[in-house]
Amino acid sequence: MEELCDKLGHPQRKIKVIHIAGTKGKGSTAAILTAIFKAAGFKTGLFISPHLVDLRERIRINDQLISEEELTELVDTIKPHTDRIQALGAFGELTYFELLTVLAFCYFAEKQVDITILEVGLGGRFDATNVIEPLVSVITPISLDHTDILGGTIESIAEEKAQIIKKGNKAVIAPQPPEAMAVLRRRCEEMQAEFCPCKEIISTTIHRISNIGCLFSLHSPVKHYDNLWLPLLGRHQVENTATAIAAIEQLPPEIGDISYQAVRQGLAELSWPGRVQIVERRPYLVLDGAHNVDSIRVLRETLKEVLSFRRAIVVIGIAADKDIAGIVRELFPFAEEFIITRAKTGRFETRDRIETELRGSGKKVVVTDDLPTAIARARADALPEECIVVTGSFYLVGEAMEYLGIA
Repeated sequence: MEELCDKLGHPQRKIKVIHIAGTKGKGSTAAILTAIFKAAGFKTGLFISPHLVDLRERIRINDQLISEEELTELVDTIKPHTDRIQALGAFGELTYFELLTVLAFCYFAEKQVDITILEVGLGGRFDATNVIEPLVSVITPISLDHTDILGGTIESIAEEKAQIIKKGNKAVIAPQPPEAMAVLRRRCEEMQAEFCPCKEIISTTIHRISNIGCLFSLHSPVKHYDNLWLPLLGRHQVENTATAIAAIEQLPPEIGDISYQAVRQGLAELSWPGRVQIVERRPYLVLDGAHNVDSIRVLRETLKEVLSFRRAIVVIGIAADKDIAGIVRELFPFAEEFIITRAKTGRFETRDRIETELRGSGKKVVVTDDLPTAIARARADALPEECIVVTGSFYLVGEAMEYLGIA
């Protein structure tokens, strides 16, 4: 990545970046920041992964996806340089994600964005995005995921994600398990970075939570943000908003002030599909990209709090590298029926493993060949007062959006 960026004139040095790592809430925190900056009049770049339906979702400015023409032109521009690096082979082949990251750097630099919200792809230490020097590093909640790559403990995963905290940096830290917090605090001390734990910076008060959003207030030593409306579901989104506000308040003065009105407007106008998204009612049909144990737990708790339904039917597909047993166990108390399916990608040939975990559970279990068949079966089985949940993967949710015509 460093070599390729060097060949391209270091586009990553021409953009101002808020860098976000973590296990849960990275994308939502990034989307919240982008919405607020946009409302404040900033030209705001956003780089996220994965996408739901269209690859271009990963690279956008103020909610506008990079055009097909712009993407094609950028590929043509960087191809001679990538070809040379591929031919040398000193560090192995450039990956799909590395190429997309470089494209994003080039695009945001060319368009002269005011600020870029950059989401880590995986981990932090060796992630393609970690060639940048951010204004602020943000660590969202850490839990077990990608354990085959990042390690099997909270501490080892936190060590990887902590590496986005750079020397003299400011590090905004969302609420964490104690073992993760200790790692992140130590990294800040080692790098002489300012340690900014959200719980000590921002206090939150939830006034109302429902199946259309949350009304809440946030208070910091700098500002009071009263009666904010967020059209996303779940208490965790209030926590993500607090993390975003804490990051904004740590930015250097030259970035400019973000007013209460910009915060309020940005949150109210935010759309972030595939996160506890209710797409139909009577019966409810909910899409959520939860793909690890903690995210599934948050999904379950959110639906119990904001919806009233008699029975849940879960349409589920899980990638092979996930904690299938843990995810299924987390859904046991919630679902009465499981309809097992798969996304189109080859990593989803896990239906037998999911069925094995459900064996002897006393739940109704159906195995289907594809997502359209699974959703059709769920609709046939569900009564108006029940709830269908499609979950287990963002890839699965993206396919569901296409199938339902809401992409």
